[in-house]
Amino acid sequence: AGNTIPWILGIGVIVVCLSYLSRKSPENLKNYPQIRVQDWNVRLFILNAISWAGFLMAYEFLFRGILLFTLFDIWGTWPAVAINTFIYALVHFPKGPRETIGAMPLGLILCLVTLHTGNIWTAFLVHLFMALSNDYFSVKTHPDFQFVK
Repeated sequence: AGNTIPWILGIGVIVVCLSYLSRKSPENLKNYPQIRVQDWNVRLFILNAISWAGFLMAYEFLFRGILLFTLFDIWGTWPAVAINTFIYALVHFPKGPRETIGAMPLGLILCLVTLHTGNIWTAFLVHLFMALSNDYFSVKTHPDFQFVK
């Protein structure tokens, strides 16, 4: 997967920029950070990153690993991508319409890149970049949260 790193960097930069641009949105501040602790420090950021990494590795292994490749083997590219993206968007429904709708184009892109590269690394790392940048920018922006030493 020599072509995985450019995908990770390209899509990763885009999702971090989108996280930055959405940092002040009320819907974003309602959802992020998911750990609702007022005082954030380096230790909490590290624990948060580890928990996101574990969760998202399992999540992407299920969605872009098992589900996508199984559907691909049975029905081919477009049915596999459509079903995967639909379920992926539904999983984001509890976070509101903005995140549910946003999950559709990202899910589509991550499915296509996963099939192209043959691995889940781009999906996992892009999702991790998005989660961590959402948390970081939200803590910096949200009036109820702060960084402490």
